[in-house]
Amino acid sequence: MGFLNEKFPNALILPLIITSQPFYNLSVPNYVYDAELDFFRQYGIYYHDIRRELYSMFGETPPGFLYSDAAHFHRGFVCALIGRTLAEKAFFLLALKRNGIEQVPSKKLTNFASYIDAKGLVAAGRGCQVETISVRRFSVDYLEIDHSNSLEVELDGFPICIYLASDLLSSNLRLSINGNEYAIATKHRDCQEGKFMFTSVPIVLNESIMQVPLRKKCLLKFSLEQSSRCWEFDCFQSNVPSSGQERVRIAGIATVPSSFRTRI
Repeated sequence: MGFLNEKFPNALILPLIITSQPFYNLSVPNYVYDAELDFFRQYGIYYHDIRRELYSMFGETPPGFLYSDAAHFHRGFVCALIGRTLAEKAFFLLALKRNGIEQVPSKKLTNFASYIDAKGLVAAGRGCQVETISVRRFSVDYLEIDHSNSLEVELDGFPICIYLASDLLSSNLRLSINGNEYAIATKHRDCQEGKFMFTSVPIVLNESIMQVPLRKKCLLKFSLEQSSRCWEFDCFQSNVPSSGQERVRIAGIATVPSSFRTRI
């Protein structure tokens, strides 16, 4: 949400709470779902609970056409359902704005998480140059890391999410946080080769990373290095060869104050 606030400061933001197939049933515990609800309620942010809506619509067992696999909704059918919800909520949010009520005040977003884009990373770090990729109406600045360079940056706060202007496969990303090293792999298995993907990797979900000792400053280092043991995110297919990866493109980092991390 910090990224959305920075990239589209005048846009209306409606968080949608969704869930993968194993957590479709509301009786199945899901600490991420619970944390999302707690956050939005605590900060007075209007949201829509797609998980609860689908459960109310279809009952305890999801119909076969709802999910394409364990982690993905069926693109056509569920997009149509969510599109209907968005259309309804859009009129409500616009009505609020016309009456002087902002749905998500900017201060509530920026006070929770800060977003540092590629230009900010260059100013704070060393080793890379800013480049831009554009697709239709959307453009993203990024820092390209290959086998000849790396990115080191010292930040206030603790990183919770990495944004990649990624290729189909990113399997060789090495992240060091205050000297603690982690290998991260992502793959979009349902997208065609050559497609541009804007990937958010919520490292806040990695329990090992969240155990890194806190300091006033956080030293990050990104490099491209193959590893046999990766944290696999976004339906990564481990049987896909990764030796040919030549780059990774960092678009930004979201951070929270170190004092806030103890509450995550």
